[in-house]
Order: sequence, then C-alpha cells, then structure tokens
Amino acid sequence: NKGQETKSLSKTASGGELSRFMLAIKNIFTEIGSSQTLIFDEIDAGISGETGNIVGQKLNNITNFAQVICITHLPQVAVFGDHFFLVEKKEIGNNTFSNATEIKTEDIDFNISKLIAGNNITETSILQAKQMRLKTGKIE
Repeated sequence: NKGQETKSLSKTASGGELSRFMLAIKNIFTEIGSSQTLIFDEIDAGISGETGNIVGQKLNNITNFAQVICITHLPQVAVFGDHFFLVEKKEIGNNTFSNATEIKTEDIDFNISKLIAGNNITETSILQAKQMRLKTGKIE
C-alpha cells in the first residue's frame, strides 16, 4: 500500500485477495502441467461486477489444462461453468446433512438467476442468466 512499509502478503491481503493471488499462480502452473485438479472455495468473496467476470475468465482459462472445481455465489463466476451442482444443507432432528445434486441443463439458467435475484425469480432474471452464459460462449 502506498506510504506503508513492505509487509508480508499474509499480513496485508484479505482472504479474497489471497484467493485471487493463488488463482494467478495456479494459472501459471497449470500451463506448465503441474496440476490436475484445482479446487477454489468461494474465490469470489468480496468482489462483484467486472472483477467477477475477470475471475470467471481466469478460472475458465485453467480448464484448458486442469479440472477445476469452484464453489461460488457470484453469477459472473458461475456462468463460466460446464457442469453445475447445487449444494444444500438440511437439518433433520438434531442432525445436519449436506446434499449435492447435479443441475440439469434446463435448470441451469433458473439456478443462476437465483444468484442474481435471490428468491425473487422473474422472467427477466432468467433471461439475464441466459444472456450472461451466452456471452461466455459456453452455450449457443
């Protein structure tokens, strides 16, 4: 930071910044073939808008060299996916269960629209999700 002494990355960067730093490093290493599967857990923390688009593009670039698993709540990142899973946590009695279900092709836009509009799904939010996916080139 301008006007501050140099400090270690771990003391100056937020969790989201560290995740994006790792994304940049992994972009380099996957090009030289050192990784097979990469997992990113909420790499979108603390970002939105165009920064989300850039992170999505970078994750998509890595898929040319490795399998990428990305947990995200940001539609700008999600639209770059090839396969989608909905992970839900449910409480039954005194127990908590997690369940992952693959989202079928016809339900992808609906689920991305939930990231855009929350539970207030409209035709407009579904159309926006579809347009975002079209822009990535993932669908025609």
